[in-house]
Amino acid sequence: MASTASSERRRGAPDLPSKSSLRVKSVRELKHLLREVGLPVSGKKEDLIERLTNPNYRGKKPEKWQHSDAKRHLKKMLLNPSSSIHNMTVDEVQKSDPRFKKYPLFSKYYKDLVKAVEDEKKRVKSDDIEAAKHLRDCKRSKPRRGYPRWHDHPAKNLLEVDIARKLHREMPPREIRRTRPEYIEFPQDVFCKRVNNEVNRQRGAAFWAHKRNKHGMKRYLEDLKKRSE
Repeated sequence: MASTASSERRRGAPDLPSKSSLRVKSVRELKHLLREVGLPVSGKKEDLIERLTNPNYRGKKPEKWQHSDAKRHLKKMLLNPSSSIHNMTVDEVQKSDPRFKKYPLFSKYYKDLVKAVEDEKKRVKSDDIEAAKHLRDCKRSKPRRGYPRWHDHPAKNLLEVDIARKLHREMPPREIRRTRPEYIEFPQDVFCKRVNNEVNRQRGAAFWAHKRNKHGMKRYLEDLKKRSE
């Protein structure tokens, strides 16, 4: 047993005092011992004794909780509604991960983070409600230019259909404009520009669809040839 203890000291294992030897000391003395090893001094006497006797609190000092991987992992678990952490006590949570064991004030950090996560959820829910209300109640004003917006006007969908039916090959844009009352709401020069844009858009879409189909067929024939060899 003596050789085992000496070998642990040679490996740098912390020489921890017993709880019974610490209980006879005053709180002031315990805090002094904690400061010597760089541990927090807040809490009740039993908390101070636990920090001095727990090996998880010794050794290399962990990174600050505020920017630690432990905090990020804990928050991720709290945000996950199916996480088992929601059915665990604070002590059980701390013992569940070695990263949590390094923080003597984990209980406080845990409670603060739970509250922060709940507040964040409430803010997000409130923002979602306000955003939905704004979208529902906000009515777009009429443009000052004197004619409607094109992208959300029925004329846009109607023109897509007319161009797909090749109506632009039968008559010029100014005559297409007179075929529907929705088109008349737009000035002639604006509507003619929309017709040309839609023709080019559909022509380009057909071209790239052909290219995609052509390349697809080529790959299919190459694959068929490989399988037949």
